[in-house]
Amino acid sequence: MNAIEQAPLSAGTALVAPAASRANPYRFNHRKLARHYNLYSDMQVPAYIRTIHSDNKSEPAQTGISRRMEPDEIDASLQTHFGLSLARLKAI
Repeated sequence: MNAIEQAPLSAGTALVAPAASRANPYRFNHRKLARHYNLYSDMQVPAYIRTIHSDNKSEPAQTGISRRMEPDEIDASLQTHFGLSLARLKAI
């Protein structure tokens, strides 16, 4: 299944703050980061592949828009952005 996440994940998180600041992006749940800091998120180009499986310790849930791409579109996007086929991803 494919989804567009509606809340920020922790992948690629960085916080710009003065060196003396006690600010820390991991002080809060990463899905609520925008409640505490100004946030910039670029969703134009896929930057990560997220899997949801029974071993996740963070009580994962699919919260975004889902089922918008057909398998051939997913395969093409994986090839373009990650050099990986859908069949290979499923086999991993």
